[in-house]
Amino acid sequence: MRPLVLLIALSACDADREPTMVPRMDFNRIAVELAQPLFWVADSDADGVLDPDEVAVPLGPWEATEAQFVKDGAFTEAFTEAYAAIAAVHSDGYATEGLAPDEAKRRDKVRQELKYGRATLVLTDMGDASAEDRAVVEHLLAAGRLIDDLYAKQTGAHGMMERIPADDPASRMLLHRNHGPWCDTPGLAKDPECSALAERPPLVSGLYPVDLQTDPGFFAKLEEQQDLMDPFTVV
Repeated sequence: MRPLVLLIALSACDADREPTMVPRMDFNRIAVELAQPLFWVADSDADGVLDPDEVAVPLGPWEATEAQFVKDGAFTEAFTEAYAAIAAVHSDGYATEGLAPDEAKRRDKVRQELKYGRATLVLTDMGDASAEDRAVVEHLLAAGRLIDDLYAKQTGAHGMMERIPADDPASRMLLHRNHGPWCDTPGLAKDPECSALAERPPLVSGLYPVDLQTDPGFFAKLEEQQDLMDPFTVV
């Protein structure tokens, strides 16, 4: 069994390698910005080239497996396509044709937000684990996804992923990483133009109807009802 991987983050022209080399740090940064499910773990042989045994597929907002990108010790066509997209951005940057100036600026700030938090790999090798232990890990991962879903409902971010267009992968990654569309890093946390959604939704509580929270005095009125402020109260 291949290791379980969690994201918290060529020179020869043959079937295993791409013709354009992208440095490891740039590869991992751009992979996040493009929502590509790839992570260059380490340059184990120090040759500056990404090899099949150096790549991992982290958990993220996708249903990807390592077998889609590495098979029988060689890169697959899916990897070749993903690497080509990363190499194109590394060489030419991001295209802004067809985007309104405000939208292009928003997407640029989203990528800045992602750059301020480097992807890090937490890797657990379950290769020698028993079937029972592997089953336990699968249950824990499923529980983690449920917790993320509940948290998104609490913060009002639930369902927002479907509102991000397919051509905006960086915003999808921001929403996934920050558990909402709002920027969190210093310098951008208070920037109203930094958001994973073009409509820049305000931070609201998923515990109350959104239309009630548009009233500036809503939370002041809520504080007057101390019984409702008790976290163990069911309304």
